[in-house]
Amino acid sequence: MSAIFDRVLPLNLIANTAIFYVAARLYLLPLVPRVRTQLILVPILLLHSTRHLGLMFLTRGATFPGMPPQFAYPAAFGDLITAVLAFAAIPFVLRDSRLAKPAVWIFNIFGTLDLLAAITTATIYNAPVTMGPAYWIPAFWVPLLLVTHYATFVLLRKNWNSGTAPRFCAEGHKGESMKTQDSGTKRWKVVILLIIIALFVGWYWFRPERLVTNRRVHEGFPTINDSSTQILELGTFHSGTHPTEGTATIYRIENGSRVLRFTNFKTSNGPDVHIYMVAAEDARDNASVEHAAFIDLGLIKGKIGEQNYTLGSDLDLAKYRTVSVWCKRFSKNFGAAPLMPAAQSTR
Repeated sequence: MSAIFDRVLPLNLIANTAIFYVAARLYLLPLVPRVRTQLILVPILLLHSTRHLGLMFLTRGATFPGMPPQFAYPAAFGDLITAVLAFAAIPFVLRDSRLAKPAVWIFNIFGTLDLLAAITTATIYNAPVTMGPAYWIPAFWVPLLLVTHYATFVLLRKNWNSGTAPRFCAEGHKGESMKTQDSGTKRWKVVILLIIIALFVGWYWFRPERLVTNRRVHEGFPTINDSSTQILELGTFHSGTHPTEGTATIYRIENGSRVLRFTNFKTSNGPDVHIYMVAAEDARDNASVEHAAFIDLGLIKGKIGEQNYTLGSDLDLAKYRTVSVWCKRFSKNFGAAPLMPAAQSTR
């Protein structure tokens, strides 16, 4: 029975899309031949400017643990880019600029493809079961966005007019009109500058390029004298909020220092990912790490491959029993390896 209820979200999406389409056919599309394009387009663009809400897929409390990153990150950043494109197109539409139609085409094509890609990846990776409070986005918001994308295509194809809005023609009002236009131009320059700054801040905070860049490392074992190497602790990674696998082993090497080594390791991309030694027997969720003491071993060296981390001489292995792959930016436990004592042996 639960498998059937897991399919309720696609039903909600399809049903609401049909309902919004009927509403558009009854109340919106009949206005297209009679109303200026700007009066219909600007509200649609303002609506899509709120698609930054898609970042909710990356937020703690908005989704359940286990949200597939293959869906969450592209959907979140795709929505953010669409919101910026929609908002940036508004001044061009209001001023009847020659760039208005190309700007709306770019927004509409990108935004439509983003929604279709999100629906596809959500289905492939079974994202609905981990939606949590973000459930309302695909159930209500996405159908409305799809229908308004359709309406925008209708406007672009059938009824784009580039007539100018009424302007003052009397001599006495000419200077006032020019001042108003100059003031409007300055305001939009400020808005565009703020958008650029926001994009830079968003890039720095989320580092989206790391979602598609697989950092591979193949560090060799940190000693050449195998006979003096002892295995102290050994653990196997399990997945947390993102798929994670491999083996974590703590060695005492020839000079007496201790090294944490990952082998056959693989995890997901993410911004500001660190390796923690956690004072807990295991870390199955985010709270297990947040509520325990931990020691930060530094930024992860790579998403895939063998890598070494030096342990301080004061690190108490009797207390710090778990290795966590921890995303500091979003407070997510990508995966963890609970450690077990190993008999002293050579590598």
